[in-house]
Amino acid sequence: MYWPLKVYAKRGWRLLPGFPDTVVDIVPVDFVARAAAHIAMDDAAAGHCLHLCAGRNGGATLKELALRASSFFHKPPPRFVDPAVFLTLLRPLLLAVIWGPRRRVLLDGPVYRPYFRMRLVFDTTQADKVLTLHGIRPPKVLDYFDRVLRYCVDSDWGRRRAVPSR
Repeated sequence: MYWPLKVYAKRGWRLLPGFPDTVVDIVPVDFVARAAAHIAMDDAAAGHCLHLCAGRNGGATLKELALRASSFFHKPPPRFVDPAVFLTLLRPLLLAVIWGPRRRVLLDGPVYRPYFRMRLVFDTTQADKVLTLHGIRPPKVLDYFDRVLRYCVDSDWGRRRAVPSR
């Protein structure tokens, strides 16, 4: 998520080829590490596929995250564009008329396209069964997203070590 957030925050790129209702399901690495450590030692997990995700109740929509980022960075909210329209009409037109850093966004951005156009929701039923016994639950994306945004700024987008703020 860092690159799209950086493009939005620093370059003012507001066009977002995605659907506002697309669920973004990200979890912190500490949750994944803790969950994986317990799963590796739990016989109840053997032979099962466990999705270590925020799940149906913990994900956030692209619109919710965009509005939160808009507020945090004091920028106008992004404009959502159907990805098919963006790819077939807008991107070719923009590539013909835009140069410099904004053009770089058009060239580098396609790697993120699947995340913004898919409407996937992961089934965490099996993981919840196993992990709840250990008191491990994924945090809801909106409960920690401000910390992600704060880290982006404090670390200068990963260029320097950030001192965690509490």
